[in-house]
Amino acid sequence: MIGPKELLNQQTAHNQNLIQMVKNIQQEKNMIQQQLDYYIGEYTKLSESEQKLKYANILLKDKYDKLEDDYKIAIKHNDQLIQQLEEYEQLLKEALKGKRNEKLLKTVEQLDMSQSQRVYEESKIIDCSDDLKFFENFYMIALACNPNTKQTQQNIIFQYPLNEQQSIVGLDNQIPMFCCREYSFTLLQQNQRSEIYRILKQEIQITDIQIQLFTPSRASGKIIENNIVQQSNPDQFLYALSVESDDFIAEKRSTSTSEIVQLKKLGISQAVYRTKVTYVFLSYLPFMRFFQESIIQIIKVIKMRRLDLLEQSLNIDMDLRSIDALYFVSMKQEIEEYLRQLQLTQISIPSKMLLFDGQLFSFPKLQPQMNQFVGAPFNLFHGWKCSQLMNIFAEILIESKVVIIGYSQIQISYLMLFFNCAIKPLTYPHPFILNVPQQLYPLIDAPVPVFLGMLGVEIQQTDVVLAQAQYIPIKIQNRTQMHSKSLNRLTEQVQPLLEKIQNLTPINQGSFPQLLEGMLNLCKGFIQQEIIKGGDDIFSQRVRSTQLYQLYK
Repeated sequence: MIGPKELLNQQTAHNQNLIQMVKNIQQEKNMIQQQLDYYIGEYTKLSESEQKLKYANILLKDKYDKLEDDYKIAIKHNDQLIQQLEEYEQLLKEALKGKRNEKLLKTVEQLDMSQSQRVYEESKIIDCSDDLKFFENFYMIALACNPNTKQTQQNIIFQYPLNEQQSIVGLDNQIPMFCCREYSFTLLQQNQRSEIYRILKQEIQITDIQIQLFTPSRASGKIIENNIVQQSNPDQFLYALSVESDDFIAEKRSTSTSEIVQLKKLGISQAVYRTKVTYVFLSYLPFMRFFQESIIQIIKVIKMRRLDLLEQSLNIDMDLRSIDALYFVSMKQEIEEYLRQLQLTQISIPSKMLLFDGQLFSFPKLQPQMNQFVGAPFNLFHGWKCSQLMNIFAEILIESKVVIIGYSQIQISYLMLFFNCAIKPLTYPHPFILNVPQQLYPLIDAPVPVFLGMLGVEIQQTDVVLAQAQYIPIKIQNRTQMHSKSLNRLTEQVQPLLEKIQNLTPINQGSFPQLLEGMLNLCKGFIQQEIIKGGDDIFSQRVRSTQLYQLYK
């Protein structure tokens, strides 16, 4: 049996174990309580952050709604400004109607009357039978872009004078197609301001010059009874000189939230595109150099004025479209007045005329028909052999389909004008287009003779005589085999003059018009002697059987 002492010892040991267990439980309780307190604290912090975030979102939403309301108010105010600008334009047009440009008047008044009389007497190169309208129309044609569809079209943004003559009604629709290239447009994103400044501050960058011909008088049967036109432009072509320059166009600011956000992502507040503007003079007088210089001066003055108006708008983020509307209202009146002065003061071929900036332009003293070649590149026949020139001359006379292909439209134009003058007094009655727009490419397949100029295209038709002017030396394909002693004699006569032209340099290029005139006179003499007066070789007989010759008879 266990005695009382052993029982007491056992009980004591058991009690100590119980006490230790209680301590352990208490420690675990304390640890659990600490963990619980930690999690409660973390939960409390998360709840406070969530509440703060919700509150911040509410504040941001209120600010965004307020900004959007303010923007809509600003847009409404901007539309009111545009309406006021349009009203101002109408008032300004009425106020300035009938007045003369003060700058041009001041320049004219400064001229000595005796000197003006002498200049007028010198300008009487030809006796006129009626007043000469110096030009028919002047256009400014810009690219219009739809920001939603991204489709583009050329829009006539300025025209003077309004089309009043029956002979050129409907020509407005043809001008953009014939005189403007297919433009590409680029959205200005990064450094939008600096890019606009660059466009306006840079030297005049002429990106393209074209010459095009129209025949409204031939189509209407109306003959221009003016000796100057008849001698300088016997075909009565309506010349179109177009000059293309870098520019930009601003779209109307959007009120759509999604579009605004999209522009903000690009770092801009308004869609502005880099594009081109084409300036076009239409005239029955072939003074391409004067019209080109006039356009360049107009562009120069426009850019200077536009820059002055745009600087403030860029600094305070005003609507570029509204600022451009204001600039155009002021410039439009000056351009119209300058063009009106050209029309009012010219009744004969002048010796000098004022450009838009007030400078005097001197006209060279040439035979009337040679004026169309002032401005032609002196290296016009670079890469041509004399036999090749005479081949194209002969192909035109026998009414072959002839196409001149190249990379320079201005070079193609002057080459075609040369051949057109070379066949005088015959008049080419078939399609004669200096730069064929893509819509008229099917003309190549037409069952009639054509004389066309085209830029950088490939033609597979074997019935078309191709002068590949983009190659040096020039290549001619599909030419007709002709054996003509008279044509060979003409080639020998033209050869020395062609060599002199091809040896010209920028220093002595001034003799180019005289040498060119000598070549044309030889060709015209050939027409008179061998075609009209009756040469007896097979080539001459073939020319006399053509519609070209029959119409002359």
